[in-house]
Amino acid sequence: MKKESKEKLSKAHLGKKLSKEHRDKVVKSLKYGIKGKGNNNWKGGKYINPSGYVYLKSYNHPNKMSNGYFSEHRLVMEKKLGRYLGKFEHIHHINGIKDDNRIENLELINAQTHNLITMMEIRIKELEKENEILREKRV
Repeated sequence: MKKESKEKLSKAHLGKKLSKEHRDKVVKSLKYGIKGKGNNNWKGGKYINPSGYVYLKSYNHPNKMSNGYFSEHRLVMEKKLGRYLGKFEHIHHINGIKDDNRIENLELINAQTHNLITMMEIRIKELEKENEILREKRV
């Protein structure tokens, strides 16, 4: 292989160039395992998943996910009740807005009831769409 080709290949795999200051910050946070606010990648400990649920960083919660996050709506309900929730206990957002975690919008229910409510809400939305289509046809 030609020397020029080797140089091109080696440069192609170097990736993004970081400034010395930025590289020093990244190395420092990785080297010392800085968590939370001290880490350069800290985003406030709040994460919203693609479904719209809010998750908060919770290092000490016994039911946290492997990434250290725990759902905010469950945390709000646990604080209200003064105990941890069981896996069989579900939290329903009354107004259907998944990031509205005010206690007055949350309801503690069992899995079966939650599934029934969800199915009914889906059916209501379907009927509303059908109703709208029928109204448009009449006009």
